[in-house]
Amino acid sequence: MATQPNVIFIICDDLNDSIAGMGGHEQAQTPNITRLIEKGVRFTNAHCNAPICGPSRA
Repeated sequence: MATQPNVIFIICDDLNDSIAGMGGHEQAQTPNITRLIEKGVRFTNAHCNAPICGPSRA
């Protein structure tokens, strides 16, 4: 039987890359998120077609 891939989606509201330590911010220390990024895929150019709060979270 083939192994299934592990997939994790981390979705946050009003969070930019420097806050989570992904942009190299010196005060944000997020070693576990950094490790996930280094071993996985990071989407840095995502857009929402309905930026109003409710529809963008659906």
